Amino acid sequence: MATRGVVYVAFGERFVAEAVYSARSLQQHCPGLPAVLFTDKPVVGSPFDDVKVVEVGHIRAKVDLLAQSPFEQTLYIDSDTRVVHDLRDVFDVLGRFDLAMAHDFARKRTTMASRIPEYAAIPYAFSEFNGGVILYGRSPGATRFLELWHQ
Repeated sequence: MATRGVVYVAFGERFVAEAVYSARSLQQHCPGLPAVLFTDKPVVGSPFDDVKVVEVGHIRAKVDLLAQSPFEQTLYIDSDTRVVHDLRDVFDVLGRFDLAMAHDFARKRTTMASRIPEYAAIPYAFSEFNGGVILYGRSPGATRFLELWHQ
């Protein structure tokens, strides 16, 4: 398997169809960049280099699966992402950082703050991260982050 690649996690017909669409846009703008799909059922005729059928652990199964990436450097993107430009240079960030995430447009959500005291304590000024775009390598820092997130 290649050193760099993209991982998708999608369960259910709708989300797998989104991932297929996204992977086709990836192929169009990043030819040769491999993509792997973790999913619950085999996918025939897909644009993925590999489809790994796994058990669905819970609604946020990506937390369990990101550490299983076959790549040394991985870009995880959500199934609803459309690639519109060559994004292969994002991997260069891993020459300096263990992990990178896109900022989310959202700030503190009232519904979550009312249920999770630790979340409520975070200042509104602190930007959240978009868990749908995560870049990471096989470094101790990224590995530890994925372990803690899983926990």
